[in-house]
Amino acid sequence: MDPGSVPTGSGRAPKLPKMSKVKNKAPAELQITAEQLLREAKERQLEIVPAPPKQKIQDAAELADYQLRKRKEYEDAIRKNRIFIGNWIKYAAWEEQQKDVQVM
Repeated sequence: MDPGSVPTGSGRAPKLPKMSKVKNKAPAELQITAEQLLREAKERQLEIVPAPPKQKIQDAAELADYQLRKRKEYEDAIRKNRIFIGNWIKYAAWEEQQKDVQVM
């Protein structure tokens, strides 16, 4: 094998995917302009549902429920991917923000 060649598994050139042939090369009856494509794309962007409004917590029971729900979300994310340090940092920052950290 010469130094400039790229090694492959069986010594053959790698296979390329087969290209499908276009059967109907005639132009479409109804042509769409770039402006129409952009307008439709913009309309679809507007169809996206906005995020729900910020939650306003009224009493201690709602706060406890909210904290329990958020802790479960963070712990599930950590359980799914323990090595990803970002989940740990987000969880710790949120706990710190709650000012409910118990010091031993």
